[in-house]
Amino acid sequence: MVGVGPSQPITLFNGAAERLFGCGAREGIEQPLEMPLPAVGAGGRRSSWRELAAGSERWETVARRKDGRTIPVGVSMVSARPSRRRRRS
Repeated sequence: MVGVGPSQPITLFNGAAERLFGCGAREGIEQPLEMPLPAVGAGGRRSSWRELAAGSERWETVARRKDGRTIPVGVSMVSARPSRRRRRS
């Protein structure tokens, strides 16, 4: 899983993302989303990114691994906000 903030820098890069993209979390965190998903920066996909933000479920694109190989991926978006509930001690 790759998580991004509102301005699209990567804020979460878990173990599955490390294996998929061939790089560690330290290399992925704070990078632009275009690093693993170059199509997001392409003119045609910016609109798809906006569609996801507006509630579209999923779209297919191509991701780029650290070694330069490309792989097909499905991209989906969910809104995640920190819980305001207090945990029990």
